[in-house]
Amino acid sequence: MQEESPFLWDYMEEYTRKMAGIFHAFRIDNCHSTSIHLAEHLLKVARQVRPDLYVCAELFTGSEEKDFAFVTRLGINSLIRE
Repeated sequence: MQEESPFLWDYMEEYTRKMAGIFHAFRIDNCHSTSIHLAEHLLKVARQVRPDLYVCAELFTGSEEKDFAFVTRLGINSLIRE
């Protein structure tokens, strides 16, 4: 995916680094609609700047198994559910 739009990936990585340098926590709205590989990558970038980043995510999957996959792969600390 990165090969298809390197400018956009570089831009979002730099933005993520800046935000991680300013904030101690991220809220991911509509996390259930975000490609998990993209969220995983950008959170890895953020945690290089702030290893103790707190992540709150909005998950409306309707499935405990899907929630568990997001929580474990992304290292989510808390959920917002409908």
